[in-house]
Amino acid sequence: MNDWYKERADWLDTLKEGDQVACKTRQLGGIGHNYGYKVFRVAKITTKRTRFDVVGPDSEHHSFSKDGSYRIGSGQWSHHIFRLEPLTPEVYEDIKKDTMLIRADNRWYRLTKKMEELRSTFRDKGPDFHLEFLGASEQLLQLLDKHTKPDPEDS
Repeated sequence: MNDWYKERADWLDTLKEGDQVACKTRQLGGIGHNYGYKVFRVAKITTKRTRFDVVGPDSEHHSFSKDGSYRIGSGQWSHHIFRLEPLTPEVYEDIKKDTMLIRADNRWYRLTKKMEELRSTFRDKGPDFHLEFLGASEQLLQLLDKHTKPDPEDS
């Protein structure tokens, strides 16, 4: 047995009900299996330590096997294995980074949507379009200013 498995087994042996653990189950954007960390609380451990039941945000519930993992999907190519991990400062930093990226992506989407709405009002304009465009560019600057400051919609 290599050191990683031994350390992992030793850590799993120390877990008790009520402990907090991390697992990469947070679906992030992108292609393929792109997951970020979520924090869970150990709700139940069977007496023989063959199953760890955890509860997370929004009452999300998972049951992990005795090696601290669970599998979704079936077949050789369409499955993913999730593993319990200890909560470390690196995990907290990873959660913060993912949260900031998600918020930035949400702001980008809202800003793009507002710009498309604004652009749709410029269709079929006459010879004075450039004057309207100058007025619209002021609106765009206000939108940019609004969406580069902390946004209450991100809370």
